[in-house]
Amino acid sequence: MKRREFLQTVIPFNVNSNEANPQTTASLDPWTPTDDNRWDSSAINHLYHRLGFGATYDELQTSLQSSAPVIIQALMDDHLVTDGMPDPPNGWEEWLTVPPYLGPDGLLRQREDALYHTAKTDIGCQWTVMMTQPQVQIREKLTLFWHNHFVVEDLKIYHAQMMFRHLEYLRKNAWGNFKQMVKDITIQPAMLVYLSGVWSEKDALNENYGRELMELFTMGRIDRYGNENYTQDDVRHMALALTGWRFGFQDPSPNVLQPYFANYYFDFDTKTTPFGAEPKVYGLDTAQEYTFELKSFRTIDADIIELLFEKRASQIAWFICNKIYRAFVYDDSTTSEAVQVIEQLAQKLLDNNWELKPVFLTLFQSEHFFDPNFRGSAIKAPFEYMCGMMRKLDIPMTDYR
Repeated sequence: MKRREFLQTVIPFNVNSNEANPQTTASLDPWTPTDDNRWDSSAINHLYHRLGFGATYDELQTSLQSSAPVIIQALMDDHLVTDGMPDPPNGWEEWLTVPPYLGPDGLLRQREDALYHTAKTDIGCQWTVMMTQPQVQIREKLTLFWHNHFVVEDLKIYHAQMMFRHLEYLRKNAWGNFKQMVKDITIQPAMLVYLSGVWSEKDALNENYGRELMELFTMGRIDRYGNENYTQDDVRHMALALTGWRFGFQDPSPNVLQPYFANYYFDFDTKTTPFGAEPKVYGLDTAQEYTFELKSFRTIDADIIELLFEKRASQIAWFICNKIYRAFVYDDSTTSEAVQVIEQLAQKLLDNNWELKPVFLTLFQSEHFFDPNFRGSAIKAPFEYMCGMMRKLDIPMTDYR
């Protein structure tokens, strides 16, 4: 049941009331305020709720003297993902740049356990504070979006260094290149641990990440026409191409817990055929940057991520734009208007070689995004409600330490 239909079953509804017209525009043309759809507190609150966690009273008053494009461009200023990164939480010198303790002393290991637990708590608290900061709202909202997409869980990831670097990467690439994100996330230690890639090798294949890479991170199991996007053989071929990745424990700062390509765990002999492609030894081009034996690496014929994006480009673009639409516009993406918008966004993603910023800017400044029917319709997580409440009431949040 749609949200509007559900609310009408529990709230007295007068058929003669001035209900918003359920017909929406499918246009991605830049929105221009009109007498029927003004740049007012309703539009401003809608913008800040979707691109952040809500507007303070002062922001609302200031925004009335500005315009949507000006605000959106400021919130997505590239310096916020280049030189605008936050400093690590207090006490980072004790864990972020220090290799994990590998000795036999139980007391030292207990100290590390307590240190990592505190560090991960501090990382979460810092992120919560940042979500309430005005200038970085959309960056942190997109970091949350990508964290829910490229999921990792700190309960499984023991090392606080990995969690910090994972969130830092998502923050720096909030509106970056999606294909590059997939390549980078694939070999990040946090993901190698969470989806078991670090235990996968040619003689003990683990298909976990290979499957989730396709099902959750790029194109989904079923395409928009109801056809399967991949087979079990594709999963196996993908997993074979991703074997051999590990991370080091010994290197000090700045290379703490960095990934490396362990040639001896990779199958250089088996010719695989994912997605019906020509038989080759598929792997990752990035392996040459992390390997110890370039000679054996040169026997890798092609990059598996490049092949995935070549063979399933339209499905990947649709899958990601559909997810963006449901997160930032409306949860129901099956209406004819939504389908048209998602198709246009997917084409823009393809036309821009997987760059996300043009997609976000087109959507956030469009007539469709500012359609009054979408205002107040987002289904929020408790976390968003909490951060929104702190912003709306203008309650300052500081590091609890």
